[in-house]
Amino acid sequence: MKIRYSHSLSFEKADKLIEKYYDGLTSVAEEKELRNFLSQPNLPEQYKVERDILGFFEAKKKKRISTVQLIPFKRWSSVAAVLIVGVFCIKFYMTAYPTNFAYVDGEKITDVSQIKQNAMASLNDLSSDEVADGLNSLNDSELIDQQLSVFSNN
Repeated sequence: MKIRYSHSLSFEKADKLIEKYYDGLTSVAEEKELRNFLSQPNLPEQYKVERDILGFFEAKKKKRISTVQLIPFKRWSSVAAVLIVGVFCIKFYMTAYPTNFAYVDGEKITDVSQIKQNAMASLNDLSSDEVADGLNSLNDSELIDQQLSVFSNN
């Protein structure tokens, strides 16, 4: 044997709660009880106004919850989309315009392997005496002073 408790209000008690609600004297528990009563199916037409009023507040609560959850997703997805587009633009620009080039005898060379071959050939042509003379001239303070004096005369 099952015992069921009916939590539905009688129409008289509901009318009293509605009056209390309009006077602003209901507690949270009483408002919840009234909300449950008004959300019942097949409710008489006399409670339509109260159902609409309390239903409006419920719909507004549900709407606010759904928008709060979507706003961060929209924000982060738009930031991610901008970053992805930016990366693809930079990648396209880098591949469209090669940055490795060298001028050999007045001719611009963009092929990296040819540039490496020319650089290695130039290094092989240098003698160790020329490299030593170049390093010694870097340490020559008289040469450094002479080159710096050109800038100080301005």
